[in-house]
Amino acid sequence: MNENITNAVLSPIILTAINRHGLIIFVVSNLMTGMVNLSINTLAVGNAGALLILILYVVAIAGLALVLDVVFPPAGTDTATSAMQVKKES
Repeated sequence: MNENITNAVLSPIILTAINRHGLIIFVVSNLMTGMVNLSINTLAVGNAGALLILILYVVAIAGLALVLDVVFPPAGTDTATSAMQVKKES
């Protein structure tokens, strides 16, 4: 393996984005959970419905994390697509 590979290259993009914006992701996740619990009778939902709710929930949270990482890049970067780019060091 190349010695110049950084941790940013080795860590998944979504996990890095969630780590950078943890508080916002936490608050939005809790609000989404409350909205689902208030709007859907979760005890009456079948297996397929529950799986669909979970998949939509995960996609929404991961999408939010990536959007936040593009809109609010980490300090010290000059581009707005920090999570989307993998820098290759020579």
